[in-house]
Amino acid sequence: MSTIIGLDIGAGALRAVAASHGKGGMSVRSSAALALPPHVATSGQVLDQRQFTEALKQLVSNGGFGTKDVVIGAAGQNVSVREVELPRMNRTDLMRSLPFQARDIIALPIEDALLDFHPFGGDEQGPTMRGLLVAVPREPVLDSVRAVERAGLRVKHVDLASFAALRAVGRVDGVVEAILDLGRTATTLVVHRDGVPSIVRALPHGGAEVTELLAKRMALSLEAAEALKREIRIDTGPGAHSRLGAGDESDDGPQALAQAVRPLIAETRNSLSYHASLHPEWTVNRILLCGGGAALLGLTELFSQEFGVPVDIGDPLQRLPASSDGHAPATSAVAVGLALRAVA
Repeated sequence: MSTIIGLDIGAGALRAVAASHGKGGMSVRSSAALALPPHVATSGQVLDQRQFTEALKQLVSNGGFGTKDVVIGAAGQNVSVREVELPRMNRTDLMRSLPFQARDIIALPIEDALLDFHPFGGDEQGPTMRGLLVAVPREPVLDSVRAVERAGLRVKHVDLASFAALRAVGRVDGVVEAILDLGRTATTLVVHRDGVPSIVRALPHGGAEVTELLAKRMALSLEAAEALKREIRIDTGPGAHSRLGAGDESDDGPQALAQAVRPLIAETRNSLSYHASLHPEWTVNRILLCGGGAALLGLTELFSQEFGVPVDIGDPLQRLPASSDGHAPATSAVAVGLALRAVA
């Protein structure tokens, strides 16, 4: 039985899930999470090598994963995912030609980027193929790899964190679905149908911003606002939609929390409108939430009111046997998806 760790490097926490692949299929063996001090890491990127490595050693000790092999995720505002059309060719030739194909498409210097291409599928006979061109800054990824390996682990793969979330929680039932991975400093949006992504966007809004806005509206310290955010339910009662749109300045906690998530809702709406302009035939009919921000009470109801579609919390264990020993909440979606990449 082979086992590998999926490691999600977040701005406020490390989350790891060990998944095994045996005769009975895939299963989660164990999971662990550890809060990080400020400024040690941001989404998918290590900022303080020494503190990060020490924290990771503690996480591995706590988790008892039984392996040193790990898959890490790349994320952040500098990750570029662009829809492109390229000449049709086999995978080997494509990867060799990708630096030349991407040179005029991405903003990053080619020599400073790690590149990949994910085709949409469909017509496999035409002279061209459409898909998503992924460009990730090289140095932040190498910094993360070095920090992880200093903790005694072996990095086997680097994957896009947004694709990992899709792999873990995305449903395969013909419905066009938007997945929002709600992190501390940013949110990633992926729209897909049956696991095939059509757009990936990084939204500059996360849980820290919600806390800051709530603190400002309620005249609280950041610590008090963070605690309050976890205790109260977002206002979704009668008239909540109109109050949200009107920018109600009430200092009532539930209404203030609804106002604090307003920038995220507005950015999500803009991104879905942009997606509709690119893919008018792909109407989003469901939204799934995952990541730490998904735990906000009432957030699914508020999103459903705002977008008029069903909104659920993603289940990262949906495709794994019910006998899985590990526990992996929605906050671990990226870690589960990273582990599944290696054992699938």
